[in-house]
Amino acid sequence: MGAVNPGKRFEGKLKASMEAAGVFSMRIPDKLYISGGRVRSEETPADFVAYVSTEYALECMLIEAKACSRNRIPFDALKPHQDEALTRFDGMHGNAHGVVAVNFYDSVSLARMDVCFMVPIEVWREYRDGDMKSLSHDDCTGDKRISLCPKDGALYDMSGWIRGFADGGTVS
Repeated sequence: MGAVNPGKRFEGKLKASMEAAGVFSMRIPDKLYISGGRVRSEETPADFVAYVSTEYALECMLIEAKACSRNRIPFDALKPHQDEALTRFDGMHGNAHGVVAVNFYDSVSLARMDVCFMVPIEVWREYRDGDMKSLSHDDCTGDKRISLCPKDGALYDMSGWIRGFADGGTVS
């Protein structure tokens, strides 16, 4: 059996982490089909739809997960149809949020680095529309609008991200 795809590994760990933190999440399945003896796929808007209840509201998220083994993730990792879907979802309502979940990991040893950042789509677009071609680990660490979800055992600690919703925003 081959090695696990890092993106799929991250998606599974992200889903388990959200659920452990009380976030209801549903995976949007990849649309795969066979045509002419070849596996084909259709574009899906994102990887997850998720919901978290705060004291006063139900927050809804459309989440696209991206894994990167370098310290910078190129903006073109988010496909145009995903960017559009996250942006449209984010603009639907004050309690609707488009989010890019970014996993920076060490390809040699996950024990050395395996961290998740929850990047609001408007922040992703702000960086993308600047003069850079990628978002760095340092950018994520230094921007208070981006929630750090560090590794906690086998999962990511999503508590700061969730607490941000209760405080009226998406910051940790």
